[in-house]
Parts: sequence; structure tokens; C-alpha cells
Amino acid sequence: MTASRWWAPGQASWWAGGLFAAGSVCFLLGPLRWFADLVGNSAAGVVLFCGSLLFTAAALVQLGQSLRERRPVMRLWAPIQLAGAVLFNVDTFVQLQARLSAAEEVRLVWTPDAVGCACFLVASAVAFAEARERRGDGRRGSGLGVLDLAGSIAFAGAAVATLAVSSSGAELDLGVANALTSLGAACFLGAAVLLMGEGRAPG
Repeated sequence: MTASRWWAPGQASWWAGGLFAAGSVCFLLGPLRWFADLVGNSAAGVVLFCGSLLFTAAALVQLGQSLRERRPVMRLWAPIQLAGAVLFNVDTFVQLQARLSAAEEVRLVWTPDAVGCACFLVASAVAFAEARERRGDGRRGSGLGVLDLAGSIAFAGAAVATLAVSSSGAELDLGVANALTSLGAACFLGAAVLLMGEGRAPG
């Protein structure tokens, strides 16, 4: 892959990929216990909030791209994804402002809000199915779609584990939630890098 394809600031997809990549790094680091111990719980929360803002910025870029699509289904997934990103903004911001109980403090990091995760999951599934149908054998761009969908599934799993933490405060549930959040972020990071490497607007 040539350098010109990796450096393509004139393309909307390059900006979307870069913003998603930066946000993914924030969500990858935030759930790690050593990172929270190093910077403090409050700072880890700020990192996660910044990651949600970066996700929203990337979703806005992709919303602009989707408005130029002729196919209704492709104009559908971007607003759903943006809604999920905005819900992440609200959730991470509330986490920063709230007085946390002892059980909540043990969690150390924010895990995705269930509704926001559902939006990401639906948007990823729609985009993945449409990409496979449009590209025939599904090989071109399939890695990006698989990683994006896997990341959404991992975030959804983290949201389910978070519900268990909220009700029981169990360390096991906390570990699962944090691990799935980091795993999902790693998948999103891989997808974002592939999107940047396309060097052109998708579609």
C-alpha cells in the first residue's frame, strides 16, 4: 500500500478513519487497570470522554458521506451510528459528574451505554450486510466490516456485563466488562486503520 493511500487528508474517509482510530485508542487504554492506576480514575474518565467525542466527530464525517449515497440503506446506518456516539458522549460525561458509590468506583472505567451500543451494533450490521451484497464475494473491504462488527459486538457484551456490575458489584463482571471494552476498541482501531488506508471515500 503506497504512502499516498495512507496520507490522504483530502478524502473524507481518511479523516473518519483517523478520528475513529484516535477514539479507539482512548477506549483501548481507559479500561486497563494499570492505566487507571497510573493516571487516576478521574483522568481515565476524561480519556474515555475524549474518545467518545472523537467517535462523534468521525460519525459526523461519515454522516456527510452517507448523504451523497443513492441507496436508502446506506443513508440509514450513519445516523444510527451518530446517535450511538452521542449517547456515549452523554454517558461518559455523566460518569465524570456523578458521585460514584464504592461499587462504582471499583469499576475504574466507563463501559458503553446499552442503547448506544445497540445503535453501533445495528449500524455495523447494516453496513456489513450491504458491503457484502454490493461487493459480490465480500472479499474487498470485508476485513474492515468484520472488525467493525466485532467491535460493536464486544461493546454490546461490555454493556451487558456492566448491568451485572451495577446490580452486584462483582469483580468478575467488572473484569469482563473492561476486557470486552478494550477488545472492542482494538477491533475498532483495526477497522479505522483499514479505512484510512483506503485513501478514498468509500462507495
